[in-house]
Amino acid sequence: MTPIQAKLLSGLPDKNKSGTVEQLLFPYGVGIDTHSKFIAVCILIRDGNEVRRSEQQFTTDPSGLRDALQWIRKHLPKGAS
Repeated sequence: MTPIQAKLLSGLPDKNKSGTVEQLLFPYGVGIDTHSKFIAVCILIRDGNEVRRSEQQFTTDPSGLRDALQWIRKHLPKGAS
């Protein structure tokens, strides 16, 4: 594992030579909150200096989970899925 890969995996801020803290911002992130009857999906997408947020709930039956996957793929940047 390279130092850059380790930094990416750690997600921790790093001090640069001037002593200021830098933090890597990934192009996108997907979070899923699971419940017995539904899942809540949140997608954060970096757009320049802004972050766009999309949220949706889906049922936990097979069709709802397929819908969640399609929704995630539709909202991710091109080439991400």
